[in-house]
Amino acid sequence: MNSNYPNNQFFGSDNNLSFQMNTEQAAADSRMNIPYMGVQNAIDNPRQISLNSSIVQDNFAINQLVHPIKFIYQPPNDIYIYYIKCKEISIQLLNEISSNVSNINFNQNEYFFFYQQQSDNRTYQVVCEIVSPSFIINFLNKTIYGIDIEQNIGEDLIFKFDQKENLKYYLTQYLNRFLLS
Repeated sequence: MNSNYPNNQFFGSDNNLSFQMNTEQAAADSRMNIPYMGVQNAIDNPRQISLNSSIVQDNFAINQLVHPIKFIYQPPNDIYIYYIKCKEISIQLLNEISSNVSNINFNQNEYFFFYQQQSDNRTYQVVCEIVSPSFIINFLNKTIYGIDIEQNIGEDLIFKFDQKENLKYYLTQYLNRFLLS
């Protein structure tokens, strides 16, 4: 096991945020190598209303921001962008999955691991899918310029071991800052 990761945090398988940050927070986050993500207008998507949750820990109330379970993420030191889906699972299901890992069919552009939320010990299956760079280019051209330029470069979107470790490490650090909702 890699010493960079807490022992009980997770084990692995070999869209927009709902909180608001001001400019000073964004600058502070960029200095900490944590990507800044903005918020769409809550009127456009009522599911993305900001929520604070109070957690009582050692007789102190801690306010923690609530984060949606689906979002886009790019870790530091990685050229790829990922579509992230978090699904809460029971300990029983976690045990069943971990005992049958060899029987699971893995998609090479997807990677999953299990994450235990520190604040309430809930366990989540975190599925990470590489977003195709040509998809991003096509989307931006269509959205910004209104043109369709189909760029299918025949990308080889396969997770490499170091890529998985980097993503798991930084995504876990990121998720530790929020409650998943």
